[in-house]
Amino acid sequence: MPVLPVFLSSTFSDFQGERDILIGPVRERLDEILLPLGCRVEMIDLRWGVDTTTVDERDAYRLVLEVCFDEVERARPLFLGLVGGRYGDVPDPAQVRWVLKRPGVYDSESLVGLSISAMEMGYGGLWRNVPVDGQVFLLRDIAGAHGPRWVDPDPTRVAELRSVIKSAEENGRCTVVQYQARLVGNKVDLTTIHAMDITQSFEDVAYELLLPVVLRHAEELISHTAEGVVTRLELFQQDRRILAGRDEAVVSFVHKLENGCRVLLEGESGSGKSTLLLAVSERLQEQAVPCATFVAGLGPADRDEAVAIRVLASQVNKFLREPIPIPQRKEQLQQLVKWWQSFLESAVQELDSLVLLVDALEQLPQTDGSEPTFLSVIPPHVSVLVSSARPGEVRWLGVAGFEFASLGPLSSPVVREALEAWARASGGRTLPKEPLRILSSGDRFPIWVRMAIDWLVGLGGDDFAQVDPEVSPGLAISNLLETEAMKLPNDATELAARLLARTAERVGKSTAKLLLAWLSTSRSGLVSADLVAMLSRYSDLVNGVELTVARLKRALGSQLVTVDRTGRLAFSHALMREAASRNVTWETHRQIAEYLMELPIVDDVGRLDIVWHLLMSFQSHLGVTSEQTSQLAKVLRNTPPSSDLGEVILSAVSDHPISVQFICELKVEELGLDGVAALNSINLVGSPHVFEPARVIVTCFVADLAEQVTTLLSEWDPLAQRVQNMLLDELLTGVRESVEVERKFIPGRMAIELCIAHDEAGRAALDNRDLKTAQWHFERGLNLVQLGFAQNSDMVKDLSIDFHLGIGSVHEASQEFGAAAQSYERAVTLGRSVVMRFHHTSFRRELSVSLDALARVKVSQGLLQEATALFEEGLGLIDELRIENGRSILLERDYSISLDNLARLSWQMGKIDLARRRYTEALGIAQRLSEWQPNDVEAQLDLVDAYFNLASFEESCGQTDIAIVHLMGAVDAIHIWTFVAPSLRLFCSYGSLLLKLAELRTSRGDGRLVLDILARALRMHKQAVELTDDISVSLQLARTSLRFAVHLSQFCLKSISPERHFKQALQVLAEILRERPDWKDANLLVIEAVTQYIHACKMHSHERVTLLLLSRNMHYRAAGDHWSVNLLQSLYVVDRELLEYRDLLGSKADTIEVEIISVEAALRRHGQ
Repeated sequence: MPVLPVFLSSTFSDFQGERDILIGPVRERLDEILLPLGCRVEMIDLRWGVDTTTVDERDAYRLVLEVCFDEVERARPLFLGLVGGRYGDVPDPAQVRWVLKRPGVYDSESLVGLSISAMEMGYGGLWRNVPVDGQVFLLRDIAGAHGPRWVDPDPTRVAELRSVIKSAEENGRCTVVQYQARLVGNKVDLTTIHAMDITQSFEDVAYELLLPVVLRHAEELISHTAEGVVTRLELFQQDRRILAGRDEAVVSFVHKLENGCRVLLEGESGSGKSTLLLAVSERLQEQAVPCATFVAGLGPADRDEAVAIRVLASQVNKFLREPIPIPQRKEQLQQLVKWWQSFLESAVQELDSLVLLVDALEQLPQTDGSEPTFLSVIPPHVSVLVSSARPGEVRWLGVAGFEFASLGPLSSPVVREALEAWARASGGRTLPKEPLRILSSGDRFPIWVRMAIDWLVGLGGDDFAQVDPEVSPGLAISNLLETEAMKLPNDATELAARLLARTAERVGKSTAKLLLAWLSTSRSGLVSADLVAMLSRYSDLVNGVELTVARLKRALGSQLVTVDRTGRLAFSHALMREAASRNVTWETHRQIAEYLMELPIVDDVGRLDIVWHLLMSFQSHLGVTSEQTSQLAKVLRNTPPSSDLGEVILSAVSDHPISVQFICELKVEELGLDGVAALNSINLVGSPHVFEPARVIVTCFVADLAEQVTTLLSEWDPLAQRVQNMLLDELLTGVRESVEVERKFIPGRMAIELCIAHDEAGRAALDNRDLKTAQWHFERGLNLVQLGFAQNSDMVKDLSIDFHLGIGSVHEASQEFGAAAQSYERAVTLGRSVVMRFHHTSFRRELSVSLDALARVKVSQGLLQEATALFEEGLGLIDELRIENGRSILLERDYSISLDNLARLSWQMGKIDLARRRYTEALGIAQRLSEWQPNDVEAQLDLVDAYFNLASFEESCGQTDIAIVHLMGAVDAIHIWTFVAPSLRLFCSYGSLLLKLAELRTSRGDGRLVLDILARALRMHKQAVELTDDISVSLQLARTSLRFAVHLSQFCLKSISPERHFKQALQVLAEILRERPDWKDANLLVIEAVTQYIHACKMHSHERVTLLLLSRNMHYRAAGDHWSVNLLQSLYVVDRELLEYRDLLGSKADTIEVEIISVEAALRRHGQ
C-alpha cells in the first residue's frame, strides 16, 4: 500500500499535545479518506528516533540534522511546521558548514545562528531554492504563557522566524494559520482553539489544512502506480515485511523446494513462521518458480480444506496456458480432493515444477490423515512448505513424505538486527545504544520484537513530558527509552498483556474492555468509524470519542492492522487477539450485530457478519425472543443465497452448537421465500469427511420450511424439533450407556471441543465443591477420548492427562486417597511419555502439576519419602523451565507453589531449617510476583497464602511474634482487595486469616485488639455467606460468631451483648443441620456453642434446660456408633447439669440418671 509521508517539525517539549493529535486522530481521519485510493499517511514524528548517545555533543547536532534532513527530503513537499514562543537548540557553526554542503542548500542562505527547527523549516519549504507544493505552517499564541517551557526570554529570534514564514506565505510558498490557545494546568488546551476567526479544535484545524494537500498528492501517486485492488493477502504480506536473521533459513527452504521436498515448519505462535513462509514465496517468484500461497484463517471463510483447494488452484491456473475450471462450491469435499489431485497432476506436467505454500495449518479442521486430504494427495514433483503452531496435530504428514523443521526464537544478535529494522520501518527511527542493548539482551521471538517497538513508538506527550529539561534532548530521550525498555517482560504473552494494560490506562479501563472485545471477536474486522459509533452508543463517553479510538490505535501500534480495502481493522497476530479476547461475552456479539443491522448501507461482508454475530450471541438460558428471530429473519431475507453464507451459518453452529435452537425458532411468515432460500445456503457448501449433527438439524428444518412455503401452511410439522432434540441432547448432554449416535456422528474437531467443554465444566463444578457433577464431566470427557473421537494419539494423551487429574482431584477432595493416587499415577505416566516425545514447555509444566498432585496424595497416605522424590522431580522440571524461558510470571508462580509443597513436607519430616528456607524463598517469589502484577488479585492472594504458610510454620516453632509479623503482612496484602474486587474466595481467605491472627494475639494477651480482629473476621464471613449456598462457608460463619461471642463475654461492655452472637451462631447451625443433619462438625459446634452460651450469659431456667437438651441430642448425633472419650465426658457434664433442674425435666430425669450410670461405666472402661 503506497505511503504518503508528512514531516512534522517543531521545538521539542512545548508541542507534545499537538504532535499526539497529529499522529493520532488526524492521521486516522486522513487514512480513512485515502483508503479508497489504496494508500495511507505516515506522520514522521522524530521525538525519538535519532541516536545521539554514541557521539559527542558537537557531532550529535550533525547526526540530528542529517537524519532530519533525510526525512524532510523523503516527505517533500508534505511538511507541517509548528511554531510557538520558543526558538529551539542552535547547533555549532561547524555543523552548519556541513549543512551548507548538502545538495540544494546554498551559501547565500545565512544559516549561522539558526536553530535545528528553523533549519528543518527552511529545508522543508521556506528557503528560496526548495520546491514547494503544499507546505503548511501553524503559528501558536498562548495567552498569559510564561516560563522557559513556553516562551524564550528573548523573543527576537522567534519573531524573525515567524516573519520569514509570513513572508513565504505572501509569496505563495506555503499556507499559514495562526491560532490562539490557553493553558489548563501545565498543558495546552487543544479542544478549543481560536483560528481563522472561529473556535474549533486543533484536530479539526490541522485535518482541514492537510486534507486537500494530502488528497491531491495521493491521487498523483496512484496515477503513477500500476497497483490494482489491494487483497487481504497483499495486506498480510505488507504487515510481515520485516525478515531479520532468517536469510539462511529462506535460502535453505528455497533450495529444498526447488529439489522437490515437502516440509512441515513448526514453531510457537509469534516465532515468525508466516513472515518466513512469505519471504520464501517472494524469493521463488523472483526466480520465476511457479508457486501458490494459502494463509489459513486470513479471512473469515479461509478455514477449511475446500477453500484452501480453490485459492491454491486459482493461483496455479495463472501459470497455465489454459486455466482448468474449478468445481462449484457444492461439490462434496472427498470429490473435491480427488479433483485437486487430478488438477495438480495435469498442472505439473505442463509446468515441470510447482511449489505450494500453506501457512497456519492449525486454523484448518483437524485430521489424522486416515482420510485423503488436500495435502496427502499431492503428486510427485510438487514441492510443499506448510507451517503449524501446533505440530502435534499434524505429525501424520510424516507418512505423506514431509520432513520436519522447527523455528525457535531469534538469537540476541539477530534480535538487535530485528529491533533496528522495525524501528526504521516505524518512521525511520534509530534506537539509542543502551535501550537497544537492553532489548536485545536475550533470545526473543519476532512478535516480541515487534511489540517492543510498538511500546516505544506508542510513547506519548505525557511520557516525553517526564524527560529532564536540563539534560540534552538526545540523552534525555535515550534515558526515557532505557527506562521503558527495562520495564518490558521477556515473555511475549506478558508483553501483549502489558501493551493492552497501557492501552486501557490511556483510553480508560471500561472503554478499553469494550473496544478490545469488539476488535478481538469481530468476524471480519471493524472500521474506525464503527468503533467510534459503537463507543458512543454502548459506553458512557460523551465527548472525545474519536480521540479515544485514535488513542487506542496509537497505543496498539502495528498490532492493529487494516485487513481489507474498506479499512476494516483487526489484530495483526493471534497472540494479541487472544490476549484481548478475555472480555468477550455473548453481549459482545450482540452489540456488533445490533450496530451493523442499523447501518443504512451494509456490504456483503457486513451482512454475513450480522448473521454470524446474531447466531454467536444466542444464549439458551435466556430463551429466544420474537425480536431476535425477527432480526435474523430480516437479515436472511436481504442476503442473497451463497456458499459464503452457508459457510457462515455452518461455522457458527459448529463453534456455538446451541445456536441451532435459535435457527429452529425462525418462522416461515418472517423469512418468506427469500429467507428460506438464504438459509438453504448450507446446501451450497460441500459435504465434509464426517457427519455433522448441526448440519442435519438445520437441513431438516430448512426442508420443513420449504414445504411450508409451497403448501402455504401456517403451522409446521415438528420433524425438525424431534431431530434437534435427539441430536443436540446426545451431543451437548453426553451419551449414556451405548448410544450409537455419538460413535458414528461426532466429528473429530467437535469431539475435541466437547472434551474441552467437559474439562471446563468439571473444573467449575470442582471449584464449587460439586464433586458428583465434576466427576461425571471428567469421566464423560475421558470416555469420549478413549472411544477414539480425538483421532490423534498425542492429543489423546494430552486430554487424558487433564481428565485423570480432574478425577484424581475429586477423589482427593473426597479423601479417597487410594483412588486419587491411581488417577494421578496415570496422569504422571502419560505426561512422561508426552514429554519424552515433545520436549515442549507446556508438556513439561503439565507433568510437574501431575507430579505435585501425586505427591500430595502420598503425603496424605503417610508415604513421605515417596512424596519428597515426586515433589523434588516437579520442582526440578519447573526450575529448568525458569532458566530456559526467562523466569516468566507463570513459571515463577509454579516454582513458588512447588517450594511451598516441599517446605510443608520438610516441616512434617522434622527438617526445620530446610522448611524455613523453602518457605522464605517461596514468600520472596510471591512478593516479587505481586510487585510485578500490582493490579492482579490472584497474585496478591498468592502473597497472602505465602505469608500465612510461613506464619503457621513459625508459630509451630514457638516464634509467635514472628508469626504475627507475617500474618500482618498478609492482612496488609489482602485488605484493599476485599473492596476493589470482592469475591467469595477473598472474603473466606481474609476471614480465616483474621481468625488465625486473633488466635495468636490472644496468646499474647492483646484482648481488646483481638475483639476488633474478630469483628472484622465476622464481617468477612457474613459477606461470604451472601455470595454462596455452600454450607461449609455457613459453618465458618457460625464458628466465627461463636468465637466473637466468647471473646466478647470476657469484657463487660454495656453497648454490646455477647448473647446476640451466640444466638446467631446457633441459628446458622440450625439451618445447616436442616440440610445435612448428620454432619459431625456442625453437631460438635452446636455442643460447643451451647456450653459457652450457658456459662457466659444469664438466662431463664427453661431456656437453659432447652439448650442442654439440644446439646444432649447433638452428642448422640455426633457420636453415631462410636463414642469417643471426649464425647462421653462432655455428655456426662451435660447430664449432671440437667439433673439440677429435675422439676422441669419430669420423667426424663430418670432416663438421664440411668444414662449417667452408663456413661460412668464407659469412662471407667476407658480408664477415666
